[in-house]
Amino acid sequence: MHDSTMRAMTWLPGAALLMLASLQVQAAEGNYEINQACAAAGCFSGDSPGYPVTITMPGSYELTSDLNVTGGSSTNGIEISASMVDIDLNGHVLNGGGSCAGTPVTSCSGSTGGRGMQISGSGPVVLHVHNGVIRGFSQAGIVSFATDSGTRFDHLLVTENQYGVAIIGDSSKSSIEISDCTVSRNSGDGLTFSNNVYSNFRVTRSVFAGNQFNGVFAGDGSTLTDNTFTDNGNFGIRCFPTPSGVCAVGRNSFYGNNGGGALAQWSIPVVRDMAGNVCLDDGNCP
Repeated sequence: MHDSTMRAMTWLPGAALLMLASLQVQAAEGNYEINQACAAAGCFSGDSPGYPVTITMPGSYELTSDLNVTGGSSTNGIEISASMVDIDLNGHVLNGGGSCAGTPVTSCSGSTGGRGMQISGSGPVVLHVHNGVIRGFSQAGIVSFATDSGTRFDHLLVTENQYGVAIIGDSSKSSIEISDCTVSRNSGDGLTFSNNVYSNFRVTRSVFAGNQFNGVFAGDGSTLTDNTFTDNGNFGIRCFPTPSGVCAVGRNSFYGNNGGGALAQWSIPVVRDMAGNVCLDDGNCP
């Protein structure tokens, strides 16, 4: 369905039955549009009017406009409870309205939304999120309570949120892939986990810059290659648990993290050095 047709049906008072029939066709095909207009009315079956846009069915979802999320810190932009979901932001912005000051970030303000994207569910969720911007949320750009191995985040700019991407509260040791992303100027870690998730991150070709805390706070068994870590308030990479966490690193560059100069650019209890790491402050990596 074309975006212009969708917008027209959304705002025609007498077209409710036609719109419902069209959405049912979309559901059968497994392709769903999300835009600012349909968010007000409910974009597809299982999604109530207003934010959050709620995804309860597997399939492919595509933004056809920016989403400007309002409602305060308890209001999320998109909530996903289904597995096997592909979300193409299609170059658009999932916008929580906030902005941050300082490099590394010292404060953030003005947010009108809580979490850009929240992932939860009764079982493990596998999904692919890509190709757009998530910015300005008071809690996190992306937060997951149920992400399983096979989940990928790529070609994203995640910026000026409290946390960039946070994997939280699942006891499984899942492997999450992050590639070709920029995670910058968030007021916590850029990429992080907590509550004994011990996520194995596979991070490549990405930039972590100007976050208030760590660029990446990774779990035991993570691999980080071909990334840039610059001007993060704490370490470029922190690997957990202490003192036994093992992380593999290769061909990464570091500059200005942890205060810069000769200070440590990473905190990894057991380093699996794949070679080619460069620390530009003092010419030597730990």
